[in-house]
Amino acid sequence: MTENLDPITLMQQGKYKEAREGFKAQLVEEPAAQNAIHFYGMLSIILNDIADGITYMSLSLSLAPDNSAYIKNSLQALNLLSHHKHKSARMLFTQQLKNAVKNHRASAISVADYFLKKKKAKSCLEVLAPFTAPSFDVQFYKAIAHQLLTQKDAAQRAMQKALTIKPYHPLYNEQTTRRKPKVLLIYALENLDFHPIIDKDIAFSIYGGHFDVNKFIDPKTVDIARLFVSDSDNFRNAVKQLGQYDLVINCIADMEVCANALTLLTQFERFNHDIINPPSAILNTSRVDIYQQLSPLPLKIAETNIFHGNAQFATYNSGFPALARPLGSSTGIGLVKLQDQQSFDHFLKDSCGEVLNICPFIDFKSADGLYRKYRVFVIDGEIYPEHCVAHNHWNVHSSSRLTLMKNNDELRSQEQAFVDDYTSVLSDKHIAVIKEIHSALQLDYFGIDFSITPDDELLVFEANAGMRVNSDYVQSFEYLVTPIQRIVNAFKKMIECRITT
Repeated sequence: MTENLDPITLMQQGKYKEAREGFKAQLVEEPAAQNAIHFYGMLSIILNDIADGITYMSLSLSLAPDNSAYIKNSLQALNLLSHHKHKSARMLFTQQLKNAVKNHRASAISVADYFLKKKKAKSCLEVLAPFTAPSFDVQFYKAIAHQLLTQKDAAQRAMQKALTIKPYHPLYNEQTTRRKPKVLLIYALENLDFHPIIDKDIAFSIYGGHFDVNKFIDPKTVDIARLFVSDSDNFRNAVKQLGQYDLVINCIADMEVCANALTLLTQFERFNHDIINPPSAILNTSRVDIYQQLSPLPLKIAETNIFHGNAQFATYNSGFPALARPLGSSTGIGLVKLQDQQSFDHFLKDSCGEVLNICPFIDFKSADGLYRKYRVFVIDGEIYPEHCVAHNHWNVHSSSRLTLMKNNDELRSQEQAFVDDYTSVLSDKHIAVIKEIHSALQLDYFGIDFSITPDDELLVFEANAGMRVNSDYVQSFEYLVTPIQRIVNAFKKMIECRITT
């Protein structure tokens, strides 16, 4: 018999109509009873009495805006109002919800989280707008929202603030009793680019200036934590409080955009020993540094110099045509070919103070009139081929295979032969040179982009840890699956070996 049951019990049993009547009776006795006000409103919405529901739920929020249960139920009510016929009611309740939480950060974060998961970035920013005091949660959600709105600069600023406030992020339950190896991943905040990941939780992945270690790590077998480097007391305190890790991986790959973070890391001994890709080694991998380290080796590499846009009386003596690109650029973005001194001068003048790498263009056209770019990865000293892209233009990149190579069986066969067995292209002399590059750079993991000149020399375009293991084209070029998996497996093997030793 339901008359003897309290409204909460009736509600839990799914007897919403009877429960609502019970809460209504409570309100007759005690009009200010917050729980009765809230649940009467919630049940009214469930029973499609929308006007009463919004009135009473809004009243409960104004009385207790920091009540997490009320906030959770209100967000569920918004979902119930998502039908088109309730559009105006949903808009009204949404605004009342925003007003209710504007002075309560924890409640605002819950509402912001809801809006982000609905991809309503503008509403998220409106909820968080009143909160200006330093807070990781507020800045983090603002960063995600700005990125969804393609407001890149605002997104980067907010994310940098968030990760400066809270630089250490274990991606596992620190209270768990099951022991797995612990791996610490290190990232820089300089020029941090990120992709929002919105699912059951809100997270982000990192690109630009770093290599994608997520390809190589299985969270089922290791516990992962991320540490973000900044010149702040929060970062230094985080380093002091770090526990013991089985392995540290420096994911920072581009010293041209992350030099400050790498320099700061060299001050901490634990980040320069027993670490994959020590910061001190990455610091020596600018394009200028790579030229200086590799030019004594038996290979070809263009002499690279740094110039500042708008620089007066800039003198370039390394020959034309020349290639110019902004520091930290890759995949041909911003790459320009300058034919003579006059075009060089005009280019510098129009570069608005940008810092540029400039080097002579070395022709690498093959006998068949095509340009070929090869990529190998060197992992723990071993060589793993990744691609051989042929194109009729000198600016060759992975996407270039979608032109000539897409329907050319001969070019596809050439790439497949290389990625299946790099000795089909590389002679013992070439292999020995790559081993010398590894010895010079002292990196545990890096890639080399190169070609073979008509006189059979290795022409190195670049060598660094930031090169991408590119799986974008495996659907059209199925033969790339196996070499990519070999690279992934090799890195995983390196991780396992470092952990066990």
